Amino acid sequence: MRIRYVAVSAAAVAVLGLAAGCNPGGSSASGGGGEHAAASSSPSTAGSTGTGADLQVALQRAYGKTTDAKTAKISSTTKITGGSAAGTTTMSGVVRFDPPAEQVTVQTGGRQIEAIMVDGYEYLKMGSSWRKIDISSLTSGAPMDPTQALTYLQGASSSVTNLGTSTIRGVKVTGYKATVDLKKAAAKQGAKAQKALTTLSEHGVDSIPVEVWLDSAGRVVREHSTLTMTGVGSGSMTVDSTTDLSDYGTPVHISAPTGA
Repeated sequence: MRIRYVAVSAAAVAVLGLAAGCNPGGSSASGGGGEHAAASSSPSTAGSTGTGADLQVALQRAYGKTTDAKTAKISSTTKITGGSAAGTTTMSGVVRFDPPAEQVTVQTGGRQIEAIMVDGYEYLKMGSSWRKIDISSLTSGAPMDPTQALTYLQGASSSVTNLGTSTIRGVKVTGYKATVDLKKAAAKQGAKAQKALTTLSEHGVDSIPVEVWLDSAGRVVREHSTLTMTGVGSGSMTVDSTTDLSDYGTPVHISAPTGA
């Protein structure tokens, strides 16, 4: 499961690890003209048609606007090619932004895993028993916050492209394409997040191209990224990750499993 944390940190996308990933069965966001929009005042919500710098502000504010909703449903798909971790992992469940917690069902390698992350621990159920993991012991240095990938949007460059409007899960959204500078993102994070980003840098990843779709309130509805890591085993590994967030404010009650 450690590769999932690395993918989440890398996604600058959502939950999911946000647990990170795509949305099975969700409608796809189709891009618009893919051109830089005309000038306007700095935006605070989706639908912005400002300059690259204005759109950069919209992305940088997305984390706060998303987490202000307190809770959401999350679904993701992470596709890995190359290396021993090759395969597709899907995940769905609920997330609480503050204090950070998530409860999801993961499908990977033909197995179903129940996962609960709360109070600094990850609980994994494969079969009939639960396994408890102290997240601070993970050598990847990945953060425990399931929305940490979203904070990396603060490292978005000013060369942001407006992808136009679309609809995802019945919600009207505006898409943005940007590049996240990991050094810039790390400067705004705590020590654990910086360690995760350093791990990515050691594998040849210094920036991440991302596509993000925001609703009218400026909250993330979908985040997608693709990155290639070198020096993984005997070769390289490509991680394609899409995460959907929906039903903001949904009731969420997450606690450690009994007997774990």
